[in-house]
Amino acid sequence: MGIDWYNILHGKSVEEMWEFISKHVLDAMDTHVPHKTFTSRQTRKKPLWMNERALSKIRKKRANFNRYKETRQGKDYLEYAKACNAAKK
Repeated sequence: MGIDWYNILHGKSVEEMWEFISKHVLDAMDTHVPHKTFTSRQTRKKPLWMNERALSKIRKKRANFNRYKETRQGKDYLEYAKACNAAKK
């Protein structure tokens, strides 16, 4: 894309130069830059395996972990470990 900018812009006002350059840049962007549409995160679908049963197991696992973090007792850790194993199934 060899454009002789000096000869094209020679003798034009600053406004005319700006209009010419911006038009060429926008045309090149429309031609060569790919367009991608973004979807909102609210319309993103959950994975197929993420059903209500799996979600309840994950919630239970999180609750057990939070309980263990607060108490630091062995029985709470064992409940968390059981919930963790159940969530993996």
